Amino acid sequence: MERDEAQRILEKRTRSYQPMPGFPNFTGRSLEMFKRRSDCILNYCGKNTSYLFCGCNAGYSCFEAVDAGASKVVGMDGSGKCIEQAKMVAIARGYSTERPQFILQDVFKFFNENTEKFDWVIMLMLLHNVLKSHTLKETIALMEKSAEFANKGLIVTSRYKQWCRDGVHLAFPDVPQYIVDNSSFTRYELVPIPLKGNKPDIAFGIPIWAFYKGSS
Repeated sequence: MERDEAQRILEKRTRSYQPMPGFPNFTGRSLEMFKRRSDCILNYCGKNTSYLFCGCNAGYSCFEAVDAGASKVVGMDGSGKCIEQAKMVAIARGYSTERPQFILQDVFKFFNENTEKFDWVIMLMLLHNVLKSHTLKETIALMEKSAEFANKGLIVTSRYKQWCRDGVHLAFPDVPQYIVDNSSFTRYELVPIPLKGNKPDIAFGIPIWAFYKGSS
């Protein structure tokens, strides 16, 4: 696909979850909130590093990481529409085919079939979708598997109110501790995100937790 063709198609696209700079019709959501989350992750993890973004959607966080100077960026999603859209954005904005890369695959299948490691594995709101069809125990098993791919750490962005399943209620401070208590993770850190006012921006990825398998 040529760059001009991708641009024309994207200009007509609507109702995507994520916004995208240069394509105002993508969504009615504010770009600022997505950028704040992205900046928080990049500032915390470092910019000259490699990333795997799980649940990358239209690739917003992947493009931000590339623009910041990340050495390698791979976005993975189970939605063909999201991956197609991300690839078109890459073409329209003049990115190379190697950075970022976008992969269409189920998250469980990806971790079972791949061995490539990254400095950081980022779960972008993905766990809420996983919890719709998997138990909390299975979800923690997925996180443990994903941590095998992370040389430095695993970042989870989460709407904490959706961490309620099978009669288990996990309030805000208990979610990361629950994971630590039921997995091989030995510590976690809450990664702060600058907010306007005192209300957590639950709808756009607050809170963010960084998990590590090693001891502090």
